[in-house]
Amino acid sequence: GKEALSFATYQLACELLIEDGSAESMFTLLWLTLQWNLIARSEAVEMISFKQMKWDADHLKIYIPKNKSDPLGENKDEPRHVYTNPVSPSVCPIRAMASYLLLFPNIASDGQKLFPGTKQRGRFNRLFHELLVKNKDTFLSHGVDPSLLGTHSIRKGAATYCCAGVVPAPPVVSVCLRAGWSLG
Repeated sequence: GKEALSFATYQLACELLIEDGSAESMFTLLWLTLQWNLIARSEAVEMISFKQMKWDADHLKIYIPKNKSDPLGENKDEPRHVYTNPVSPSVCPIRAMASYLLLFPNIASDGQKLFPGTKQRGRFNRLFHELLVKNKDTFLSHGVDPSLLGTHSIRKGAATYCCAGVVPAPPVVSVCLRAGWSLG
């Protein structure tokens, strides 16, 4: 993605996926909300397994064993916390996960990856692109050119929103750690 996905565009995409309601849309919704909330690369989202998730009080902890900036898994014991969003349910990753698991209940019982099978990242890329193309006029009416967005726009947008979407913003070091970026 050439441009960062704004929060408003992220929310619009989530709402369009919920409105569609198909199994493919719920897959896309869960992937999108997890990638946004974890500020993770697609490779990391693709590899999430149920063994890497743990409920703790009011949030879900997701442990990412290895990623591009930590290929040896030195930070594998540091969870990324994912919280519900009751104020805006359309962007809530917990709500998205519940919808996904209701459609695919056998996934959880198998104790496997959250997105089982092969080439799930390619599947998400295709479905996300289809969402943008199918709803081009809707995005354009919101001032967004969907041809400038891609899957990397999600990560860029989430990090940008963390740094500029709230006042006061969290320290940039916290955002870098969440995104798995080196601190130099």
